[in-house]
Amino acid sequence: MEKQNHNVCMHAVTAYIDRRIRPTMAEAGLKKSYGPILMAIKMNPGCSMKDISESIHVDKALVTRTSAELMKKGLIENSNPGTRQYSLHITQKGEDAFDKVDSAVSKAWGELLCDLTDDEIESGKRILNKILKAAEKGLEGSEA
Repeated sequence: MEKQNHNVCMHAVTAYIDRRIRPTMAEAGLKKSYGPILMAIKMNPGCSMKDISESIHVDKALVTRTSAELMKKGLIENSNPGTRQYSLHITQKGEDAFDKVDSAVSKAWGELLCDLTDDEIESGKRILNKILKAAEKGLEGSEA
């Protein structure tokens, strides 16, 4: 029963955030799948598709397709055009879209956390960081 409560909780939080940011994403012309890739490029300018695939633990083919869509929309660019090597950068249009969505995500999280004390929020961050480390360790182990 305990595991089901965790699953329901995680699903409810994800659904809430998704529902709150959906209008902003639609306005910016973004699909849900664009977010992690756009963020990876913003945080690691000049990264390759392989770098993105490894950092967010998704298939390189998905990164390739999504990156092509993001380039077509003018949200990212390859600073090595005409070569098979990619050095991806977010464009100003991409920055603007990212900032709008990031603001909507922050607002949604603020709504979820508004009744928590600062100590509860700090405890939650520590717990989530441990969960993230365990998940990353598990993903690394499954790739071996």
